[in-house]
Amino acid sequence: MATRDDLIKAVLQDLGVLQAGESAVADDNALVSARIDPLLADLAVRNVIYIPDADDISDGAFQYIVDILVELCSPAFGRPREAANMAQAEARLRTIQRIGKGVPGARLKVDCALVWSPWRSRGRI
Repeated sequence: MATRDDLIKAVLQDLGVLQAGESAVADDNALVSARIDPLLADLAVRNVIYIPDADDISDGAFQYIVDILVELCSPAFGRPREAANMAQAEARLRTIQRIGKGVPGARLKVDCALVWSPWRSRGRI
C-alpha cells in the first residue's frame, strides 16, 4: 500500500521536478498535495474507483492515480495537459474497481439469497 507522501514523490519524479534521492520543495509538495483529495473525491463521485484514504492506496491503483495527478499538475510545471493519458488511466482504474479482489479468471460467485427460486418463495428452502 502506498501513502500520500509516496504519491507526491512519484508525481514530482514523473514531472521531472524531483530526481532520485532529492527531497521535494515545500511549494511543489503543497501543489500536488492540494490536488489529491479533490481527485479522489471526483473519481469516487463518477464511480471510477473509490479510495477512501490517500494514505492507503492499493498497489494496483497507485500508478494510474500518479498518471492522472501528473496530468492535472502539468500546467503548473509548464507542461501541456494530455487528456488521452488521463482517460487511459481512468479506464484502467474502472477495470480495477470492477474486478475487485477476485481471482483473475475465476468464476464470480452468486449470493443464493439473491436468486429467485419457486421453492424459496413457498418457504421450502
